[in-house]
Amino acid sequence: MRILPSVLLIVCVQTSIMAQSNANNNSLNTINRLLTENSLYKANMTAQDYNAAGMFFYNRRSWTEAELMFSMAVKTDKNHVLACYNLTCVWSIQLNQFNNDRQKYNEVLEEDIGTPVVFGYLSRAITLDPARGIRARQDADFDNLRKYDPILFDTVTLPEDQREIYRYDVTYVDFVVFEGNINCIFAEIGYENNRDRRLWIDGRDAKLRDKNLYYRENEWDWSGNKEMFGKRFIIEYIYEPRGSEFVGGNGLFKQIKVVSIKEKT
Repeated sequence: MRILPSVLLIVCVQTSIMAQSNANNNSLNTINRLLTENSLYKANMTAQDYNAAGMFFYNRRSWTEAELMFSMAVKTDKNHVLACYNLTCVWSIQLNQFNNDRQKYNEVLEEDIGTPVVFGYLSRAITLDPARGIRARQDADFDNLRKYDPILFDTVTLPEDQREIYRYDVTYVDFVVFEGNINCIFAEIGYENNRDRRLWIDGRDAKLRDKNLYYRENEWDWSGNKEMFGKRFIIEYIYEPRGSEFVGGNGLFKQIKVVSIKEKT
């Protein structure tokens, strides 16, 4: 019997959904067992109840159990500040178990957890309560996250007016459009042949739009203004946290935000 590709696709999707559902049920069973065994169970558990249960296991350094409880608190109320913050604490402590190349699947939240997602949840907690940013900068739980990407950690935990301002002497060398993303590319003076030292800046940045660095060819296409290639600029910028347009979910990355740009004459 020949099985059509469309039928195979449906079967694969259904199998994946069933597997995720079973995994989620297993996690819920584990959570209920842990709550009962430790006299933490309440009827109609709230996000605060799950967060309190998470702290019970956190204080005992039982990171897996704490992650389950904090995850349930976030699942119950995605805007629960303490649960979001505490969950990122546990993830940071366990950061050596996963990274961008080897993600960890969270069955409760049904989400792959990599370092961008950890930064994303920390950012959510700080957005909901800016005082959490001050706390995070003094919190030893975030040592691993801080070491992993100190610039992104500063970007997430510091207000914009307190972030470091970077200043570079650059040459405008290229313009790239990919899937609707507009990027102006600058090379640091003295490092023109080092692609790792190039600055990719969103051409839609307010400070770049009026610099005549690119133009619109038609409704769909943009091109770099070749007359501007080779021009030198002094650029000052900070980093801002931004979700990737190519990565779904809660992943967060650092992106350049121009403070000032001046052409050198």
